[in-house]
Amino acid sequence: MIFIDGLESAALFWQFRDSSVKRHFPVWEVYNGCYSAFQSTMRPTLTYILPDLPGGVASYVRNLLRFSTSHSFETFAILTQSRFGDSPANQSLGADHEIYFPHRLPKENLYAVARRLLRLIPDGPGVVVTNDVVELAAFSIYDPQKMIVMIMHGDYEYYYDLATKHANIIDYFVASSRHMSSKLSVLMPERSHSIRNLPCGVALPSLNRNPPEEVLRVIYVGGLSGTKRVLDLPKIDQELQQFGVEVHWTIAGSGPEEESLRNAWAWNPSVCWTGHIPTETVVSLLMDSDVFVLPSQSEGFPVSLVEAAAAGVVPVVSDLPSGIPEVVHPGSTGFRVPVGDVKSFAQAIASLAANRSLLEQMSKNVRDLATSNFDIRENVKAYDQLFESYSEPRVNRRLKQTLHYGSRLDRPWIPNFAVRAVRAFTRRDL
Repeated sequence: MIFIDGLESAALFWQFRDSSVKRHFPVWEVYNGCYSAFQSTMRPTLTYILPDLPGGVASYVRNLLRFSTSHSFETFAILTQSRFGDSPANQSLGADHEIYFPHRLPKENLYAVARRLLRLIPDGPGVVVTNDVVELAAFSIYDPQKMIVMIMHGDYEYYYDLATKHANIIDYFVASSRHMSSKLSVLMPERSHSIRNLPCGVALPSLNRNPPEEVLRVIYVGGLSGTKRVLDLPKIDQELQQFGVEVHWTIAGSGPEEESLRNAWAWNPSVCWTGHIPTETVVSLLMDSDVFVLPSQSEGFPVSLVEAAAAGVVPVVSDLPSGIPEVVHPGSTGFRVPVGDVKSFAQAIASLAANRSLLEQMSKNVRDLATSNFDIRENVKAYDQLFESYSEPRVNRRLKQTLHYGSRLDRPWIPNFAVRAVRAFTRRDL
């Protein structure tokens, strides 16, 4: 039996949400004599674990849950909430059961967090889909006794490092772009047979975008962060002003660079700021846009790009190796621009403002491509097929699992309250 610290039990609670009904369980009730927060179900379970943050990861998982045609699983979503990170979104993904999982890493004992997480995973056969470090670290300590799938969400060293460090516990790796799939195969040639290139997808709007207006409508959708290079946006607008091109900007998103971006763009009061908005509202905004701009310095397979393409919004985006070449064919379905080249971004946008027939042709081309390649109703079938293989025999690699994180305070026998007290006193982020 796995034990939990008594003081910890008295201090924390989980929020469990089933459909529209939200219930709160004190920890001592959740853990009373069982390994799991839920009784074993008659059906196998499919459990997604991901950070409770807005953005592409949540959109990706929400689409998989919403459009799955499999009836094999009861679905769970565990949304991890770091008390030392960005504010949680408290969002719903559409699973049968949804659980908020707050933690205080790196101040807590990693073993205590792993125990709590494991007890929230239903007993019995099924699949656990991992998306970030917390759950992978936990499964390096305790085996959930299910098929483990890792989804690669970015062409970043962070995700490749997660994949290689936890290769012994992961049964399948899913990469949404061909580039990420190929790179994983180079990094782990012995695991190439378990790496799947499964494109993401979005719901296709029934109509194309609304007819263009006299002033070109340009939209950015995504997090307002440094890796997205959002501070390039006002510079692009300044270049357009020098070209004598007026555009109407919409910025849909929020993030740590929002205040800096607003200050840098204060000279243009016509910019429309929406903050974080639900996917349905994003689609409505895209239907009233002509050009989608994404100046990121790195991406995996941006869901926002696919959403824009599906609405017939012409992309002008950074020329990155992952995902973007599968959507943006220069001169046909949009423009790819060197990262940080604000003048080239402005020139591409200006060319669409000046040549509306080119705009409409590219709009049709990119919408046709999205319809053919990124319809979630079709693409989700490959995910369903992979998850339904959970009962097939697999090589037992988990005997070699190793915990790659923590310090001397992260031990299974040290009480969590003691670890938290020591780290609070020393103010060390371990």
